Amino acid sequence: MKHKRLWLALGSLLICMIGVLATYHDATRYKQPLIQVTAVKTIQKTKTTDDYQNQDTEIQQKVTGRFLNTKRKGQTIQLQNTYSKSLADSYRYYRGQQVFLHHDQDRHQWLLNEPKRDTVLVAVILGTFSLLLVMMPKRGLMTILSVVVNLAFFIITLHFNAATGGRWLLPLMCGLAVVLTGLTLLLVLGPNRQMLVSFGATIGATFLALLLSVILLKISGDQGLHYETMDYELQPYKTVFLAEVVLGILGAVMDEATFAPEPIVSTQPLDTSTSLSSWIVTGWPVNALSLSLSPTWMLFTWAVSLLGSVVISSPTFTSPASIWPWKPRKVWSGRQTLCTGM
Repeated sequence: MKHKRLWLALGSLLICMIGVLATYHDATRYKQPLIQVTAVKTIQKTKTTDDYQNQDTEIQQKVTGRFLNTKRKGQTIQLQNTYSKSLADSYRYYRGQQVFLHHDQDRHQWLLNEPKRDTVLVAVILGTFSLLLVMMPKRGLMTILSVVVNLAFFIITLHFNAATGGRWLLPLMCGLAVVLTGLTLLLVLGPNRQMLVSFGATIGATFLALLLSVILLKISGDQGLHYETMDYELQPYKTVFLAEVVLGILGAVMDEATFAPEPIVSTQPLDTSTSLSSWIVTGWPVNALSLSLSPTWMLFTWAVSLLGSVVISSPTFTSPASIWPWKPRKVWSGRQTLCTGM
């Protein structure tokens, strides 16, 4: 068994290296101009202050690069790049980095667009899959297969939604939630009683949360919710929001619904005549602990997702104490996320 895992680890490492090298040298696959940075020089540093009195430093770089594709392959080019020290909305470029270019037709000049990230992405994906296979071969394989199948169904659903003009978005996402739940639990847990219990609990809790969200939004008249400020500009806004609620809670609910039956399954007595009250007493302590912690980590997950916006928009970015008196209405403008946590 040890030798098998060793060979599996070596094979996974080899695949990761091949994947990283292949994506690092695949410039000719792209139609968009791509350069490799050969030299970087700092030209100027300027201190800045924005409307919220946040202090930062803007740094100008002189970037020298060599074209890796298109007709200009092999040619050298020099470009200017300006980035902020906080790197809030800009990039700092380093020697050896591969960067996409954009040609400004109005000014007739090349501009730096963004770094090429496929190498990092492939390394992370292959590294994660390799660890799963090495640490738990059978379950890891089922997990990888589940991820691939879920992604395939999700892409198919998006294409079908686009083909129907988005008229059936919410029913499609509800159906997708049922299919993904069934496939994931079947692959990870196998066809057994625990799978059926987890499936029923996941689907029941998901649609119960959706129903509660609809009722609460109806009672409040959507007061205080601004769908148009979401991260995407898809219409109808409310339908997209409800579809996000369905898919957003699915993972968290499935996690709890899979964990909840575990104490019962692992301590299942041989006596099949055990009463329902005995089953409840057996599983209650562990599940009570799990359910008591769930609202806490879901709340903190939501809060951390907004932390960046709070800090950047704080009147005095350099003083952490100033974040507390900052007007909470901006923080709670994302409170529609709480429907997911519910």
